[in-house]
Amino acid sequence: MTDKGSKPFVIGNSMSPTFRQLDKLIIESCHISNLCVGDVIVFSLSGQSQRIVHRVTRTYSDKVRTQGDNTNCPDPYVVTDNELHGRVSSAMRGSKYIHVKGGISGHTVATVRHIWRSIIRKTLYRPARLLYKTIERNGLWCKLLPLHRFTQVLIFSKTNDIELRLQIANSSIGRLCCGSDEWQIRAPFSMFIDVSQLPDRNEVLNEMEHKPS
Repeated sequence: MTDKGSKPFVIGNSMSPTFRQLDKLIIESCHISNLCVGDVIVFSLSGQSQRIVHRVTRTYSDKVRTQGDNTNCPDPYVVTDNELHGRVSSAMRGSKYIHVKGGISGHTVATVRHIWRSIIRKTLYRPARLLYKTIERNGLWCKLLPLHRFTQVLIFSKTNDIELRLQIANSSIGRLCCGSDEWQIRAPFSMFIDVSQLPDRNEVLNEMEHKPS
């Protein structure tokens, strides 16, 4: 999140769907000892100016643990009283007023969302990813629509090495990183790119060495 004028605005999706981009948060001051599991708080880690808005998952006498509603793991730090800006009581989405649930009700809503996201990930995402990898290895789409014929390889000189990037139109769709011999093509383009047809590092280096200056 960030400050825009006098009110903090949400930037990012770690608290989705509770908050959306540019929701304006209304914060009430409080102390760590006043917080309950399920409360949504705004804080800045020691030595950092960036404000973070996450939900309290565990309380201690002088600190709390937090997690975003849209993240899978708790935050790897604790929040102390000196880092706390306050508790989010409500938000404004355009002209719409939104009450922010905290305490037991907020914790319940967040828990249900975490469980639902886990179910979706296990029942849909993982099988879909397995199917995608199977299709990718099959190579059928590479033959039907060989996108590698329409790509361009860009060369970036690094210290004692080079990095290759694969472009189609004006978009970067893959790279051969320094020190690696394996092209990394991002989805869904990896289904249509035959990496065996792409130049490897040694080919490019040899070409560069024999290229007239």
